[in-house]
Amino acid sequence: MIRQLGKPTAFMTLSTNEIGWPDLLTLLHKLAEEKEDMQNFIASELSFIQKSSLINNDAVTCAIYFNKLVNVIMTILQSKKFSPFGKFRVINYFLRIEFQHRGSPHAHILLWLDNAPTDILGEEQKQAIEMINSLVSVSTSEASGNIKLLTHKHTFTCYKKIGSNSGQKCRFEAPFMPCKSTMILIPMEKTNPLYKEHLKRYNEIRINLESNDYDSIDDYYESNNIRSDEEYEYILRAGISRPRIFYKRHPSEKWHNTFNPFVFNVLKSNMDFQIITEEYSCAAYVVEYVNKTNRGISNLQRKIIEVMNENPEFDIVEITRKMSVDMLNTIEMSSQEAAWYLLRLPMSKSSVAVQYINTCWPIERQKIRKTQKQIDELDDDSTDIWKEDWHDKYQKRPEELEAISLAQFVSKYTKNKKGEFVRKKQPQVIRYRNYDMTQDYNEYRREMVTLHIPFRNEDTEILADMKFTTIYDEHENEILEKRKEFESNIDIQKTIDICRQLCHEGELIDDESEIRDIATRFPEPNPFEELYRNPNAAVNEDLRIATLKNLGAIAKRRENIMSNDHFCELMRSANEKQKDLLLHVIHHNLSAEKSPLQLFFTGPAGCGKPL
Repeated sequence: MIRQLGKPTAFMTLSTNEIGWPDLLTLLHKLAEEKEDMQNFIASELSFIQKSSLINNDAVTCAIYFNKLVNVIMTILQSKKFSPFGKFRVINYFLRIEFQHRGSPHAHILLWLDNAPTDILGEEQKQAIEMINSLVSVSTSEASGNIKLLTHKHTFTCYKKIGSNSGQKCRFEAPFMPCKSTMILIPMEKTNPLYKEHLKRYNEIRINLESNDYDSIDDYYESNNIRSDEEYEYILRAGISRPRIFYKRHPSEKWHNTFNPFVFNVLKSNMDFQIITEEYSCAAYVVEYVNKTNRGISNLQRKIIEVMNENPEFDIVEITRKMSVDMLNTIEMSSQEAAWYLLRLPMSKSSVAVQYINTCWPIERQKIRKTQKQIDELDDDSTDIWKEDWHDKYQKRPEELEAISLAQFVSKYTKNKKGEFVRKKQPQVIRYRNYDMTQDYNEYRREMVTLHIPFRNEDTEILADMKFTTIYDEHENEILEKRKEFESNIDIQKTIDICRQLCHEGELIDDESEIRDIATRFPEPNPFEELYRNPNAAVNEDLRIATLKNLGAIAKRRENIMSNDHFCELMRSANEKQKDLLLHVIHHNLSAEKSPLQLFFTGPAGCGKPL
């Protein structure tokens, strides 16, 4: 979505507060007591233990309530008529649900706002400050008496190192620096002769701010020997390492998190609302919140590779089954999280549909089998058991869409009830393999040609004799122009690089190249081809030559492989029908038509079917 829609405008976090939600407690009590008359029930009169008991005994209702509440809030924020954001209403969003250690869910949401300034750090800074002041607040007066829910308190999560917190800075930058007005500042150059002096003063002011209270902003300036607003701005710039927004804040509001008044007064729970300034901030939010895996799954990729190495005879289904058992045996899961999964509530959600176009080589694309009802309707000798993918549908498009590319077809067109292709009201976001131009240049060119140059037969028009290389060179400008429909002005590669860097900082990865090798596989010549052309060749010799390097990361040297002598002995002992079957399989593997191999074995027990 970031590639196609551009940098999100804001980031919002919504947390649960079951104990502080009277409507939820009333509903839980009604369901628990099975009473219709609730006139005499007052949720606020319940003790903490009674409230906790109601919540713990009905995790399903709590999960459904939070999910419905978040959906209602997002619907209101998207409304053209009633959005409290006014001209900055939400036009697109991406939502990710995460469960806290206490077991309750909270939502991390990326927001794309209408009419939002794009150049926050440049010419549109004045408009950006106007937007920030209308959407973001830290004021006690706008919190409806619930400011305690937004007050920051230092915990062990504020500090990176375990143990004593002395000398460590809060990673959330609390207490937050007071300001007379909202400012968007960029870091001061370290070559500035006054940089060290201002940085020293910034650290001293932060220490004073944490231990002292101030009656007014003037008192704050006087106590810290700040002579002017301009000097204070230089001090703040020396203390930051990337562009940052300093919100209008009274010294008494130094512990208040940023929030949106409307959302907070509806939610009545802890929340966070921040404007995203540049690529680094965008990448940081994606890594820290949106793309964060659940507890116990951070080493999943490493574990999968370990299982594949230890059990080369396992297929992907067996590996998945084994991993599922291991995960269920090692992950602690709260009752609300379990209820969320059992209710099949979405862990992530976006306002716009996202369609994936598999741009790998055709031989590597997964297929989905037709339903049993569809298979029953086929002729007995039909082998057409696979559902059509995007490539199949595109190649069968009507003539009036002849000039439409695959990317445009998937994003902008759909079939109506009459079976006719019509334009979608809202274009969908497309995803694809996204080969790295610097690492896989040929694959990158093939992918771009497949996505943006119209074709009717992928095999003959693009893949045969590597025609895509010539097509790309001849239509490079046209491809770059069409890419603008699906790629924003944001430097997506820079953002991805920052994401990877942040991932490495937060979690050590033993061997990224090994994971990359698994993801980047290339089509190879058929390993049975030499055996077919030269039956007298050493059996399986071509397979040994093609291991690992040629067949890709999925081919692994097996210790339990059958020896040549044993294989030849079995071949010599095969009867005529068994040899016919073998030749049939070899012929099928070498034929140009890649139809599924369908064999049916039957016979009484003990007749030798395994042979």
